[in-house]
Amino acid sequence: MMTFAQLIRQLGDVLRFRRTTAELRKIFGPALDSEIETIRMLSKLRQPAGISAIVPYLYHDVASLRRTANEAIAALLQEVSPRRYVVLDQQVRAVRWMRGEHVQRPIMNERVERLLRDEATPTRLVIAAMYADGHVRHRAVRLLAGSDDVSAALPMLVVRCNDWVAQVRNSATRAVRGLIKHENAAHFISNLYLVDRLTVCGRADHHPLVKDILLFLKRPECIPQLVDALQHKDPFACRICYRLLAESAQVGPQMLWQASQLSFDPIVRMRGLRDASNRLRGESLYDAMSQAIADPNLPHRRIALQTIVASFPEGARAHLYRALFDKHASMRQLARYELRLREADIDFRGIYIAALHSPRPNQQAAAIAGFGECGESEDIAALRGFLDHADPGIRSESLRALFRLDPDAFREPALAALEDPSDGVIRTAARLLDGKLQANDLPALERVLSLANGPVAALGSLRLIGQFRNWTAAAILLEHCRHPVECFAQAAMDIFWNLWYRRLGHLPVGSMAELDRAEAALGRLAGLRSKYEMDAVAADIRAMRRVAQSD
Repeated sequence: MMTFAQLIRQLGDVLRFRRTTAELRKIFGPALDSEIETIRMLSKLRQPAGISAIVPYLYHDVASLRRTANEAIAALLQEVSPRRYVVLDQQVRAVRWMRGEHVQRPIMNERVERLLRDEATPTRLVIAAMYADGHVRHRAVRLLAGSDDVSAALPMLVVRCNDWVAQVRNSATRAVRGLIKHENAAHFISNLYLVDRLTVCGRADHHPLVKDILLFLKRPECIPQLVDALQHKDPFACRICYRLLAESAQVGPQMLWQASQLSFDPIVRMRGLRDASNRLRGESLYDAMSQAIADPNLPHRRIALQTIVASFPEGARAHLYRALFDKHASMRQLARYELRLREADIDFRGIYIAALHSPRPNQQAAAIAGFGECGESEDIAALRGFLDHADPGIRSESLRALFRLDPDAFREPALAALEDPSDGVIRTAARLLDGKLQANDLPALERVLSLANGPVAALGSLRLIGQFRNWTAAAILLEHCRHPVECFAQAAMDIFWNLWYRRLGHLPVGSMAELDRAEAALGRLAGLRSKYEMDAVAADIRAMRRVAQSD
């Protein structure tokens, strides 16, 4: 019987359980004392790591346990990606397949083969194909070759093509070749990672098999499946499918471009953009690049704009003006550079001023950012009012622009922004203050830390405090090593020992009050760090105390 303690021990680390036994029992209830209910619970967790815990029950003497285990593993196999099959194969092979009394290997093998003969479900065959005994694997592979469930059989057959037993390897290779049919194209596409992996496996020469599969997928009747696969959730399959489409004589440049832009994978879209810029001409190229300028990824927008500027200089002006209000600084800089080549006296500052009160928040934020890049210190008054804007994106951009125009004058507003309700504004303020703090900023940071309205503000303040090289900062960090929130306490410890203490070129001199505060905070940390580390800090405090007394 699988007890509750065994379940937690087997799956605690893998499933990221961070709760006590009492808490878990409160969540799942007494049903965990039943083996069947435990198996069903593992199935509901939808974690493939639970398969290895259920496998022994797949060949249990009790039929109800076998059925429940078969249903659970069948559901969990739906969550296993092709990349995971290789790891799962190793995990299942190492499982002790029979629970309870010790069972000799010949008896175990006979029981498994009998169940394969009498209850040969696709799930049982897939798991048996991972069995440690080669005879069992060979029988499972031959039965999988005739299975109607190709989606379940194919990934395991491809893995077994590199089996260390020649008979198993040859049977799996013949089975995979027998599945190369038009109706199975989608299944091969889903498992392209495993197919491509065969090219680096050395137990046999798999290149002929891989070549036949790829040639099959490039046939005209498989082109629609390849196009659909560009939207596959597995990026590896997306990229191989794009490569096959690019190599196919049946796919023209325009069709390849349109198909690539439907992909969720930015690498596929980038390859489509590169191919379009090389293979398309005239109006088709202009339309393609005009479409790519709206891509959410910066590299796509930049390449598209550069292609339009180089190939269609007469039609580039409108795109360059729109790029002045791009959300990324490099696009705005490229647009200003190209427009300056065309109009030496163009007034970018006036363009951005005119758009400061745009009704569109994205354009308004870009105008504020551009104004900060092109403006001068006397333009600060025009931006100051946006620090209190309702939109957090506009508050972030205005703070960044003002800090760029006059960092000394807006260090205090940046410190105040650490108390902003928006995490985005807090991150912007922390990045602006990084490396630009002054000695009198530490009390303000300590106040922000005491009033922190969330983890982003607290962690940002701790990192900034860690940049001060004095014993007050050390005391603040040490005091937060016992914070009731675990992530704050861990961050404070990491920042003190890794950022403050270990990076000191020399120990800072402190006042007696500072050293007393640091020593008191250190005394409350017994047991958190090694005795060697604690004693080293205590010795440094005593040394600095002697220096302070001598002064």
